[in-house]
Amino acid sequence: MAIKSKTQLASDIAGSTFDAPQQVILDDMVDSYQDLAIQLTTAQRNAIATPANGLLIYNTDNSQFEYYNGSAWANMSSGLGSTQSVSVAISSAQILAGNTTPVQLIASAGAGLAIIPISVVVKYTYITAAYATNTVQSIYFDTLDIEDNNLIDLGTMLTQTANKSAIRIAQSANDENSIIANKALMWAIETGNPTAGSGRLDITVIYTTIPY
Repeated sequence: MAIKSKTQLASDIAGSTFDAPQQVILDDMVDSYQDLAIQLTTAQRNAIATPANGLLIYNTDNSQFEYYNGSAWANMSSGLGSTQSVSVAISSAQILAGNTTPVQLIASAGAGLAIIPISVVVKYTYITAAYATNTVQSIYFDTLDIEDNNLIDLGTMLTQTANKSAIRIAQSANDENSIIANKALMWAIETGNPTAGSGRLDITVIYTTIPY
């Protein structure tokens, strides 16, 4: 039987055939019930200033349970060595903001662990106008140089006037940096921020996590 949230339980009680006194008793019981995990988007999760070690949430962006391991958010469903995927939509507003607001695709796996991207799929959806500036736009490991450690450079995609897609087996520009412990995977524009344009990116990363 699935574990239901407090909201779901209250709704079930209200729609049940129990009489009013019985519903009051059940509602009192539900008031003391704690959800297994609060539901948050990635942005809401990242806004928690000092998460408690072991804090558990359900990430509605990637439909996965995540916990805070003391230094970073980790995916509970990520068995070491198992293949996983995450999809993140990057809006036109985020593209125009460029490198001032990097977007986290995958949280750091934590100390002693490394994220290993297997493939990266990017879909560019043209909306009303191409972005005029050719950019240095990459998927890269956090805190490292975007250009030297990118997994895929998407700069020319934004100048297109039609829907485009790309897939790449992930490998950094510098092979010695392909496996990096305890780093998040990010998207950002480093240079050539566009000042106009309308389109969005949908990025899917297939990856695994290993001890390192």
